[in-house]
Amino acid sequence: DLVPGRRFDYADTSRAETVLHPAMATLRGELHRTGARVLAVDGSRNQFLLPNLTRAWDVPVAGGTASLGIRTYMELLQMGPSGAVSPEALGPDNRSMDLFAIRYALVPEGSTLASALEHQPARWQPRRSLHYYEDDPDTHYTLFENLRSRPRAWCAAHVEQATSRESLDIVRTGHFPDGREFDPARTALVEPGALPPWNAQATTPVATVARPTPRTYIVNTSSPCMLVFSEVFYPWWRASVDNEPRVPMLVNHTMLGIPLQPGSHVVRLWQRPTSVTVGAALSGGGVLLTLALVVAPKSGRAVAQSSPRT
Repeated sequence: DLVPGRRFDYADTSRAETVLHPAMATLRGELHRTGARVLAVDGSRNQFLLPNLTRAWDVPVAGGTASLGIRTYMELLQMGPSGAVSPEALGPDNRSMDLFAIRYALVPEGSTLASALEHQPARWQPRRSLHYYEDDPDTHYTLFENLRSRPRAWCAAHVEQATSRESLDIVRTGHFPDGREFDPARTALVEPGALPPWNAQATTPVATVARPTPRTYIVNTSSPCMLVFSEVFYPWWRASVDNEPRVPMLVNHTMLGIPLQPGSHVVRLWQRPTSVTVGAALSGGGVLLTLALVVAPKSGRAVAQSSPRT
């Protein structure tokens, strides 16, 4: 199936529809170079980024559907079951798109949303018009660039405690309850009690984050900071700092974070699903049990044959 929740026969799908559009192939190269992502605001209706083929096409996308999406991530992006996002998520104050390195958004051409984004030139810039089928206006899109997009990882100088609900509201509105602006480049939101008192200095640390490989980061920071990853929080994420195991924290409602001390660090990130470990252990145990059952009767017969007669 090309679209989750809908059934197609193979005869219904043309070969051309399973091949990545040339415009997306060009964009894919840039996304890989920069670590950015692209979003189809209309979700599974978008012919350029069919949800069940983007992984096969190796296109870094932000999106999901009801059957595959993570609840907190879909909450933050205000994403519906089809993967379509609310226009509010692209509003001038909302920081959700920025947090997840969404550098580009495909928006239906001539739509109300496209017009609204054109009135936010400090954030959204139209880059090009894309037509999947020239004779079908429903497949005509404008590719917008998000000038506020964050990188795949960065150091935030400060942390502030906020519940999950409070964090969601802060990111969506771009402001703290007391009216202060929320700048994710400077501040990370953590659950109450998740960290000891933070050294909230007035100065911003000098910090650089380089990404030599997709899951390895070289961090240099002059003072403590929270390394925030543009990844969705899962319990099976694993990390190390200078080859020492670390447990990633939940930050900004649905992201990963690791607190770092001043200095130069090599940070690695990977996934190790618990189900895989448990499955391997159960499989190994099953093999050993089978071998024991097979070998035990033979050993018993051998002992009986070699025992002296009385």
